[in-house]
Amino acid sequence: MKEILNLAKLIPQAIAVEGYPFSGKTTFIQQHFSKDTIVVEDHMLMEEKLPEFVASDWSENYEDIIKRQSYFLDIEALRCSKLLSSDKKNKVMDRCIISVCVYLLARIEKHPQKKIILDTFYEKLQTYFENGIIFLPQKIIFMNIPFDKILSRIGNNDRKCEQFFLNRHTFDKISGYYKDILSFYNGDIEYVFGGIENEKF
Repeated sequence: MKEILNLAKLIPQAIAVEGYPFSGKTTFIQQHFSKDTIVVEDHMLMEEKLPEFVASDWSENYEDIIKRQSYFLDIEALRCSKLLSSDKKNKVMDRCIISVCVYLLARIEKHPQKKIILDTFYEKLQTYFENGIIFLPQKIIFMNIPFDKILSRIGNNDRKCEQFFLNRHTFDKISGYYKDILSFYNGDIEYVFGGIENEKF
């Protein structure tokens, strides 16, 4: 993974806000980036209607996983293109390709076809990196929010957060993958700890 990630171009002035679901990314963006800013929304919000194979429950069939992850790579390419085409001073992404990688690794950690899934994913990702179709931002702001705070933000789950994300084991696993990947990210990292002041929902 490190070798592939190092192929990515870093785009100056581009910032991505990363973190666990309900860690306050969108709220942080709304509070800190307003004037002369383009915000590229989360992957799941890029299309008016998600394809059925994405909108439906997670499938453990390895061919379904490969198809799903290929879709997210194409969506990330669309997001990068949208960011680069903007003449706004501030270029902000609600998540970047790192989210796609982290969530895939967490999902398939013990999958019997893990190798073929990752080989297929990394091959396409490498091609997109080498051709500048997908890039990394110059800076990542990581929302380092404790799990109990995230659970309080989820509340009664009106936004229908997937059950996979509502347990401590998943949180610890995803946090570990973030830590690993960010350790060899070559850009700037800023960590936001605790909660977000003046939270808006």
